[in-house]
Amino acid sequence: MIGRPKGFSSVGQKHGNNKPACMALTPILRPPPGSPERRAVPRRFVAFVKYVTVDAPPGSAPKLHRHPHEELFVMQEGSATFTAADEKIEAKDGQVVVVPAGVAHKFVNSGSGSLRQIDIHASDRFVTEWLE
Repeated sequence: MIGRPKGFSSVGQKHGNNKPACMALTPILRPPPGSPERRAVPRRFVAFVKYVTVDAPPGSAPKLHRHPHEELFVMQEGSATFTAADEKIEAKDGQVVVVPAGVAHKFVNSGSGSLRQIDIHASDRFVTEWLE
């Protein structure tokens, strides 16, 4: 089940078709390979994605950019401030941030320690338009 963590919601301005520009969600877990539950997952739920692992010191940040596909940020350790369109959202370990396709975004390690996250691109290739 997908849901918003307690005390967390999509915030601020809406983007395009009245969807939030950025939202925090709890992660989706899949059964391990070979388990009966995994074989029962319909093919329509299988996706090809690219991902980046991030291990960044405090204050580090990529410049503003956008992608023609959704990007998910799986927070593993630390905290970050995400900016997507005109919204800002604070995220910490254990949460997932979703940025819709076409939305300009960036993030900064806003914590005092290392930021570890996995950035998942809902595409079979990396496509990035740098705006700064």
